[in-house]
Amino acid sequence: MPKKYSIEECKNYCTEWRASGLSKTSFCKANNISEAALYRWLKLYAEGFAKPAHKELKFLAIEPAAQKELKRVEVVLPNGVLLRTEVESLSKLVWELSR
Repeated sequence: MPKKYSIEECKNYCTEWRASGLSKTSFCKANNISEAALYRWLKLYAEGFAKPAHKELKFLAIEPAAQKELKRVEVVLPNGVLLRTEVESLSKLVWELSR
């Protein structure tokens, strides 16, 4: 099981790597941490170790196709996940999410 690192530990490793002059691979081997973890920490805590910014939310209009009575809706999310639901349950879902 991978070790859990505190935020301070992650920040310290990022700072130490920047000051070390070593490649990421060499630094990770010397400190017994995975390269993937270091890359993730550098991405998360870039620019003065600010909290990671959430991606901008994008909304799409859902319009019924050509005056047909819809019974089922399919939505493809940006990450490729396909959601299928009954129209009645979609309205309930939207209501619950908007509360």
